[in-house]
Amino acid sequence: MDQLAQRIKQVSNELKGYVETRIELLILNLSDKGTLWLGDLIQHTFNLIILGTGLLFGLIALGFYLGELLNSMPVGFGIIGGFLFLVGLILILSKPKNISRKIQSQIMHDVIEALDAKKDTEEIKFLEENKNRES
Repeated sequence: MDQLAQRIKQVSNELKGYVETRIELLILNLSDKGTLWLGDLIQHTFNLIILGTGLLFGLIALGFYLGELLNSMPVGFGIIGGFLFLVGLILILSKPKNISRKIQSQIMHDVIEALDAKKDTEEIKFLEENKNRES
């Protein structure tokens, strides 16, 4: 009877350790995914800032060029401003839903890809741990 009680205590201790390990693993996985998402967000934001700055300088240069051609800087910048206004107005009025769907699709694809990669890594680690235990 003493052995049975000792074995039950051992099993309950192992179960407690297993649950604690799973909780710790869950916390680590969530923090890993969160930091990965944050890193991607920072990288994409930086890329958009660089792209936007390049576009801004390109439009300014185009405004100066048109101003030189037309012998009036305000007219050159007015043409660029009018063109951007028309493009913005078309985008607002047409409400392109395909763009938002493509963005949503890309985000979902990235999330699923990251989860699959993490799952594969966890499975490999689990198999290696089991192999080491058996040896």
